[in-house]
Order: sequence, then structure tokens, then C-alpha cells
Amino acid sequence: MTRHGQHRRQRHEARHDDAWHDEDRGSRDDLGRSPNPHRLYRNPDDGVFLGVCAGIADYLGIPVWQVRVGAVVLALFFLPQTVLVYLAMGVFVRRRPRRPLYSSPDEERFWRSVSGKPDATFHDIRHRFRALDSRLARLERHVTSDEYALRREFEDMEKGSAGRGPSRGGSGEPSPSSGS
Repeated sequence: MTRHGQHRRQRHEARHDDAWHDEDRGSRDDLGRSPNPHRLYRNPDDGVFLGVCAGIADYLGIPVWQVRVGAVVLALFFLPQTVLVYLAMGVFVRRRPRRPLYSSPDEERFWRSVSGKPDATFHDIRHRFRALDSRLARLERHVTSDEYALRREFEDMEKGSAGRGPSRGGSGEPSPSSGS
């Protein structure tokens, strides 16, 4: 095998390993996914066993102990089903990425509201865009008005005469009587 072929194969293997084994970056099929980072993840760093309860608590925004109490109560009444669902979630739910999911508290609040109350979030965004649209329309009316153009001309005249000093003829041109 040539040197070029070995290098290409190493790059392919490295990309393959990165794409399928790096839990922080996800898989290659992320192109069609939503930009919303608010998803259900396992959180083994804060969990006891597999991090399923900690992940559910993170997703719902509630304390972990409440989810654990709920899991114990479910296990008291439905032991085989609870254990089966818990283990299935431990296997199939992705591990929480090590990087922060949100860049700011405002971003976290927004994405949680999108997941929890999409209608209210859509209404809020629509209201904000309508307010921005009306401000832009007022600004556009002002800039395209005759009054704006007239004020602009006056400002330009003031700037022109302020740079030259006092003018005699009022036009900024030298008067014909001064002669050459």
C-alpha cells in the first residue's frame, strides 16, 4: 500500500471513530436534527446507576430526589416493568455531552419553554417580530419622508459652512466683488 493510501485510510478511520464514538459531538446524521439542545440525556456524572433518574430530572427541571422517589414508588407496584424501562433507557438514551448545553441562562430558558410550551413561545416570538416590524415601518416612513430629506440638506449646509468659516454671499462661493 502506498504512503498516500495509508494516510487516507488513517484519516477515514479517525473520522469513523470520531463520528461514532465521540459522545460530545454526536453522530454524522446530525444534519437533520433540531438546534434545540433541550433533550433527554442520561447524566451518569450526577446519577447513581447509569444516570437515568438524573437525566430525567435535568430534562424536567426538578430535583433528582423527586425522580428517584417516583422510580421507587413505581418499582413497588410494577417492579419488572420499571426495571426493564430503566435498563432500556440506560442503554438507548444518549449520555449527556460534557460541554455545556446552553451558552447562557436566557438560552436555556428559551429552549425549555420551546419544549414545554411551544404555543406560548411561538406567540411571544410572533409578538416580538410584529413589534420589530412596526418599528422598522416607522423608521422607513421617517427616512423616506420629505421632512427627513429637507433636514438632511440643512445639516449638510451647516456642516459645509462651519468648515469654511463665515461666508459673505450666503452661498459659500467667493463674492464677485472681491475680484482676482
